[in-house]
Amino acid sequence: MSEDLKNRLDKYLSNARPWFDKLRLNETDNPGIDGVGEHFFEMASSYYSDALHFYKNKEYVKS
Repeated sequence: MSEDLKNRLDKYLSNARPWFDKLRLNETDNPGIDGVGEHFFEMASSYYSDALHFYKNKEYVKS
């Protein structure tokens, strides 16, 4: 199971990398959503960063 999980993570992380490398925030004129983009940007970046951390430490289930 561990090797299959590692292979799936290899694929996921390599596919996700270009998306996170290109991820940028755009400004909005809508005051009702101030901070929402930053929150989602931070959340997505943290999720990916955590996945990389656990992957590098061979904690594939947590990754």
